[in-house]
Amino acid sequence: MKRVAILGGGVGGLSAAHELVKHGFAVDVYERDGELGGKARSQLVPDPRDPSRLMPGEHGFRFYPHFYKHLFATMREIPFTPGPNRAPSSDGTVYGNLVESSEAGIADGRIVIGPRTVEGGPLELARTTRALFRGLDVTARDAAIYAGYLFRFLTSCPERREAEYERMTWTEYVGRTRHYSPAFARLLAAVPRTMVAMSADIGSARTIGTVSSQLFFTFDDDRGGMDATMTGPTTQVWLAPWRDYLVGAGVRFHHGVAIDRFELDRERIARVWAGGRAIEADYYVSAMPLEVMQRLIDDRLATADESLARVRGMDRATAWMTGAQFFLRRDTPLCRGHMFYPGADWGLTSISQAQFWRPRMGSLGDHFARDLAGVISVDISDWDTRSQRTGKRAKDCTSADEILDEVWTQLCAGLGSAAPDRADVIGRHLDSNIVFRRDAQGHMRPHNTTPLLIHRPGSWFDRPDAELRIPNLVLASDYVRTATDLASMEGANEAARRAVRGLLRREGLDANACPIWPLSEGRTLELAQRADRLLFLAGRPHAQPIAA
Repeated sequence: MKRVAILGGGVGGLSAAHELVKHGFAVDVYERDGELGGKARSQLVPDPRDPSRLMPGEHGFRFYPHFYKHLFATMREIPFTPGPNRAPSSDGTVYGNLVESSEAGIADGRIVIGPRTVEGGPLELARTTRALFRGLDVTARDAAIYAGYLFRFLTSCPERREAEYERMTWTEYVGRTRHYSPAFARLLAAVPRTMVAMSADIGSARTIGTVSSQLFFTFDDDRGGMDATMTGPTTQVWLAPWRDYLVGAGVRFHHGVAIDRFELDRERIARVWAGGRAIEADYYVSAMPLEVMQRLIDDRLATADESLARVRGMDRATAWMTGAQFFLRRDTPLCRGHMFYPGADWGLTSISQAQFWRPRMGSLGDHFARDLAGVISVDISDWDTRSQRTGKRAKDCTSADEILDEVWTQLCAGLGSAAPDRADVIGRHLDSNIVFRRDAQGHMRPHNTTPLLIHRPGSWFDRPDAELRIPNLVLASDYVRTATDLASMEGANEAARRAVRGLLRREGLDANACPIWPLSEGRTLELAQRADRLLFLAGRPHAQPIAA
């Protein structure tokens, strides 16, 4: 039995372990932290009024778009056993702990709520645009121009997207400042920032266009276009059952193990070192995040595989997107899904979670705060823009309380009269991956220990495949080239599957036994993309010109 050492116990590492044990490998997972799940795990925090009781914090809210396939396939294989504080799932698996979030809201002093996705391809583009912008101060000219750019993107072939759109920002592609009203330009800038932690000014047009299309449109989707969140805290309803399943399958977990270096012997990894301890295996799966892997790529590794040299040289490849929670004694549902705040200087998105939990807050258990009735979970995706009220960036703040005060203010400004009463806030939490340290001038400043990968123009060409020239090392993290092409749980799971397929091939086994799926954009669009491919191969522009 071949032994595999998985370095990292986040979603990528757990996904790799899940697939490998099915194919007869002996698997050990080495994780730096005391808990599994990485950015996906829950962060239980003491009730400030009674430290013996807890409140359910998270790195950020859980969001499962309808186009996810790889992660959902894994979740369907994880049994879920109900218990005293575990309501039964709908199908007996962790997948059954997903619940539909059918709406999306825009809060800009008033709230506009619309459907989360609209079925159809390019023929439904006008209707979809109206649904997204209904009730907002968006001119018909704004909507028509933007719809034209979306139509052009959707009907462009993959080759054109990679060769042309990958090399420009989303702003350069859609011409935000040239074509639109100030109100629409602000909305257009906010949506990519809150969805994928990328400013339209710095994000690759190929990535933002592809992900935005998948998020807003339903392309021949057998799941009915459902976006989902979870029926309780992530660790409770997903990660803990997953660990139990993997332990039962024979996976061994080792906590408190921080990887120091790879030891290369000729072309192979001889061993990995962690705190003076040697980790030896037949194969190694690196499921560590980009910023950690970059520190571990020495000259020998970079020489052994040129793609690792490119990884080491990826500059400004991460940004901050972290969460905050406000715990309430009265639930405030807001809308049945996520709320966007285009006027928020710090790029806020929120969801009111308790409405989705089963059975409501009772699923948390007796060790949680007794009067906890609601949780507004917020993602902060812009740490570099100054607050118009305080003049400070989030990165300039000296404490978690200062950040949370400003987030609450921006949140309430967007919600207007629907904002919850401050007196109902019984606790609050900033992602524990934000730690405060003194800078060179002696000032306390926030430091993010888990930054998020971003896709700058051209970054696709620097990113590696899961399989490397080093025969016993593969990569299973969201910076790997995947069809998902997004820093997300889905991207990590797909990367892990690609890594496992590589190991299966090297063992002479059928790689297709670990399936992967392409993104779908529907049969109608496929015909249009085929026509554009002929134009592209002939060196001709897309049939629809860019607006002047």
